[in-house]
Amino acid sequence: MPADSKNLEVILNCIAQGVVMFDDSRRLTIWNKQFEQNMQFPDGFLKVGMPHMDLLMHFAVAGIFGEGDPVETYEMLCQPTPEGALVISYTDITLHIEAENSSARDQELTDQIFLATPVPLAVVRRSDASYLKINAASLELFGLTEAEMKSKHSSELYAEQNDRQRLLAELDKSGYVR
Repeated sequence: MPADSKNLEVILNCIAQGVVMFDDSRRLTIWNKQFEQNMQFPDGFLKVGMPHMDLLMHFAVAGIFGEGDPVETYEMLCQPTPEGALVISYTDITLHIEAENSSARDQELTDQIFLATPVPLAVVRRSDASYLKINAASLELFGLTEAEMKSKHSSELYAEQNDRQRLLAELDKSGYVR
């Protein structure tokens, strides 16, 4: 396929990730606008032939390797070419990290609510009836420590031995239990 620099420029600028390529001497050969914007280079800073080390020094002086480290906010994929050049793509993963942190905070809040609820609650693994999580109200109800309760199968604590199977059958049938 013949190389056409105008088409290459269009393709590079349509890619969401920042992309940059260095030749076998690690000198800048091509980059897209996302790379320039994501890395917040001053206008006109990037130039063909610029040594890779100059970019790293810019990052260091700008404090990019300190707080807000791009390693924490950008996924960087490096791929050497057969000729010895290096293609690097940068993907902003800030939203992904924020979502993971939010999910962790949500889980922590859910756990706190679960443990503080005055109603006996327990999370039981369906496959083997083992307890995964137990709140204080459950421990008080059964008069057991957490270790004692976790050593039992939930079916041992039902008033009627067939209640667990009946509840699981209802769950399978309707998707919920009342």
